[in-house]
Amino acid sequence: MISGIPVLLFEIFDLGWIRLPWTPIALLGTAVAFIIGFQSSAAYGRIWEARKIWGGIVNYSRSWAMMVMDLVTNEHAEIPLSEAELKEERRILIYRHI
Repeated sequence: MISGIPVLLFEIFDLGWIRLPWTPIALLGTAVAFIIGFQSSAAYGRIWEARKIWGGIVNYSRSWAMMVMDLVTNEHAEIPLSEAELKEERRILIYRHI
């Protein structure tokens, strides 16, 4: 609808000053395409790097939680704790890490 207005003005009312040369438009369009392309590539690189870092954090957190679940036991304790107390200690360590 809106694009029809300049066409109508040019064709019917013979307004020649609306005419634009294609060379500057093409040159400007190419420059904008390159800029957007490089910015998009850089943004994708930053997103990919962030995903790798976040994946590493998640993996370390999972490893930490598994070690806490396996190593917080009464095996070498001087004063053994009940299973409920051990569970609470594990929960505190894991939540503190998160």
